Amino acid sequence: MRFRMALFGLWALLPAVVEAIELHKVSPEVWIPGSTMDVTFTGKGLTAGKAPQLWTSFPLSSWQLVSKDPFRMRVELPKDAPIGPEWIRVHHERGASGFHRILLDNIVAQQASNQSTLATAQVLEWPCVIAANSLELKSQFYQLAGKNGQRIAFDLWGQRLGSDMD
Repeated sequence: MRFRMALFGLWALLPAVVEAIELHKVSPEVWIPGSTMDVTFTGKGLTAGKAPQLWTSFPLSSWQLVSKDPFRMRVELPKDAPIGPEWIRVHHERGASGFHRILLDNIVAQQASNQSTLATAQVLEWPCVIAANSLELKSQFYQLAGKNGQRIAFDLWGQRLGSDMD
C-alpha cells in the first residue's frame, strides 16, 4: 500500500517537473541542405528550460542557440541531407514539444508577397518553391513565364506539412 501511495505522490508531482512545450510555427518551413540558416520557433514553454535543444529526424552538421526572445537557432545542414518532409521538435530538461513537420528542399523558397489582384501578380522564376500562408477567403496571384506547349507541374505540400490547405 505504501508503494502505491508513493507512486501516486510521484504521479501528482509529474506536472510540476514536466512542462508542456508547444511548437506552433517554425520559420522558415523549407530548409536547404548544404546551408546554414537561422530558424525562428514560436510556441509555448520553448525556453522554460536551461538548455533548449533541437531534435531532428535527419542529421544536422551543427546547431546552436542564437537567442531566446525571439527563440532562434542557427542550424547547419549537411549537403547530403535527404530531400522531402522531415520531423523536428524542441526539448529541454522540463519537457519536449510535439513533432513539427518541415520540408527539406534544394530549391531556395521564395516568400509570397500576398498579391491579391491579377494585375499585381507576383512574378516567379522557374523552378521555384513558394513559402506562403493564405488568408481565409483571399486569393493570391502568381505569374510564371513559359513557352507555348511547355508543361508545368505543381506539387503542393500543405497537408503533408500539417496544414489544412491543398
